[in-house]
Amino acid sequence: MQELEDRISPVEDLLRKLEKVIAILKQTNSSMGNKITNLEDRSRRVNLRWVGIPEGKEGLDCVDFMEKLIMANCKPGILTNSFAIERAYRVPSQKRKPGEYPRTILIKFASYRDHVVVFKEARVSEKFVIDGTKIRAYPDYSVALGENMMK
Repeated sequence: MQELEDRISPVEDLLRKLEKVIAILKQTNSSMGNKITNLEDRSRRVNLRWVGIPEGKEGLDCVDFMEKLIMANCKPGILTNSFAIERAYRVPSQKRKPGEYPRTILIKFASYRDHVVVFKEARVSEKFVIDGTKIRAYPDYSVALGENMMK
């Protein structure tokens, strides 16, 4: 019986140590996950999602199309002198058939100030219309932030 106890005791000690390590790793993993989500949300804060723009309307240069659309529909002087869009593209998925709702266009602004101004203009203005359809702008939230906002 003593021999069995001598063999089990070190295993129980090891089990306690491993349980402590697992608890620390779970806490570290949770903390790192929160940091990653925070970084993702911060990197997306200069993005806007545009919904309702017909497929193919942007042609081959989505950035140029969106810059012209925004400058034509915003009040004069409201944008910064250095207004620029870093990237603009359709959200990757299968191209929609005619009559189906078009894919979203995602825009990354070079300036957060321009992002805020354009977002406010798009929300209050009735001018953002293409082919008789009002197009809408939404913030680009991460999945995790969207889920937290729904709670």
